[in-house]
Amino acid sequence: MRRVFALLFLASTLAALAPWGWPVLREAGRLVAGRDDPAVLADLDMRGLSSAALAHSITRALDADDPDLAASALQWGDA
Repeated sequence: MRRVFALLFLASTLAALAPWGWPVLREAGRLVAGRDDPAVLADLDMRGLSSAALAHSITRALDADDPDLAASALQWGDA
């Protein structure tokens, strides 16, 4: 009887945690599936791009006197 309750507890715990764990597992699966294709990895990386992060990277590049890096970040944002 204890095994049945333990299995029910485990199943209910996994079911309760699934909404938080599934997106992470799905993203990890996409990364593993595209590990040999740079275009797929670039597309996955572009999903997480925000305008604030892009502005921050451009500002840091300009502060470091690296206009080429700032230009590449700007092109990255245009893609």
